[in-house]
Amino acid sequence: MILNLSQLDEININGIFSTKKGFNMNNTEFLRLPAESIPKILVAGHYYHEDKGFLRKYYTDDSFCLHLYDYPGTIKIGNLTFRFKAGGMTIIAPFTEYSYDLPQAGHHYCIHFYIENRNCKVNELKLPFFSQMGNNIEYEIIKTKLKEIIEFDFMKESNKIAAAASGISLLQMLCCISIKRNRIEQTVYSRSFASVLKAASIIDANLHLFITIPSIAKKAELSQNYLARLFKEHYGMTLTHYQTKKRMELAKYLLLHSDAKIKEIGERCGLPDPQHFNKVFKKIVGKNPSAVRANQKWENHE
Repeated sequence: MILNLSQLDEININGIFSTKKGFNMNNTEFLRLPAESIPKILVAGHYYHEDKGFLRKYYTDDSFCLHLYDYPGTIKIGNLTFRFKAGGMTIIAPFTEYSYDLPQAGHHYCIHFYIENRNCKVNELKLPFFSQMGNNIEYEIIKTKLKEIIEFDFMKESNKIAAAASGISLLQMLCCISIKRNRIEQTVYSRSFASVLKAASIIDANLHLFITIPSIAKKAELSQNYLARLFKEHYGMTLTHYQTKKRMELAKYLLLHSDAKIKEIGERCGLPDPQHFNKVFKKIVGKNPSAVRANQKWENHE
C-alpha cells in the first residue's frame, strides 16, 4: 500500500489538549508551526518498552518528544493521565516528566527533537497532545512517515541532505497534524456557534410560552452546561437573563405602542402572574409597567 502525507487530511485527530502546567518547568504549552528553522532530531527509532506501574520516570530536557505506540497502556504526563490503545500518539513539551504503566511489553516509535518556534504563531499545537488513531489507515500513514524520518536520521552522519530531509519530513508531518487539529476545532466552534444562535432564536420566538432551559438545549442539540457556557461567551449573559431581557423589551414596546391591558401584556410575555410581572419589569426597566405607560401618555399630552 502506497501512502502519502496528503492523506493526513482524512485523519480523525481525536485530540485531548491541556494547558495545565504539570512538571513543565518553562511553561512551554504550545508547539508553534511552521517553525523558524528545520527541526533538529536528537533521537529517532523504534524501541522496545515494558514499563509497569509508572515506576520509571522520563524527562524531556529541552526537546520535544513524539511517540507512536504499537501497544495499549497508560501514560502520565506531568499531572495528566492518558489511556491509549495501539495507534495512540503523544507529543510532550520540553522539561516535562512522564511515565508509563503497560499491561504488556511492545514497541513504539520515538522522535526527540529540538525546534526554534517561539515567535511563530500561525498554528499552535497545545501540549501535551494526545491522539488516538481512528483506524488502521490512519495509523499506517503516521507510521510510514515516522519510518521515513528514522531512515533519514540513520543516514545523517554521512549525508547532510538526509539530515535535512529527516527534519523537513518531521516538520511536514507536524504541520499537517496541527492544521488538521485547528480545522476540527474551527468546525466544532462553527457548529456550536450555530447552535447558540438557534437557542437565541428559540427564545425569541417563544417569549409568550413557559419554555425551560433544558428544552432549549435539547432543541439546540447541545448539552445544557455546554450551551450555557457558549451562550454566555457570545451574548455576555445567561440564557435566563437573555430570555427575561427579551420579554421585558417586548413588554415595554407593547406598553408604549398598544392599548393592551398590563395583565394581557404580562401573559403575552410569558409572565401571567401580574405581581411577578410587575416585579420583574421594574427590576429590568427600572419602573413599574403602569409608570412607563403613564409617562408615555404624559409625553404625548405635552
